Amino acid sequence: MTDREALLALLATIRPRRQALDDEETQLVADLRAAGCQWKFIAQALGRETPNVIATFKPKLEETRAVRVKTSPKEKP
Repeated sequence: MTDREALLALLATIRPRRQALDDEETQLVADLRAAGCQWKFIAQALGRETPNVIATFKPKLEETRAVRVKTSPKEKP
């Protein structure tokens, strides 16, 4: 294999590695959001502005909000 062929082969590996990193980053953001982490802290960790981080990741996430019925204290007879 020539130097040129080796470099081309190496270059061809970048896209899948970049996609894998993007996927990992998205999963980490999803995990942080599920753990209740605010967007501003995620943005700080990424070194980006909050609105840009929200615009990038929110469309990729399916966020649900847990709603539970409060249990009332038992009444004493």
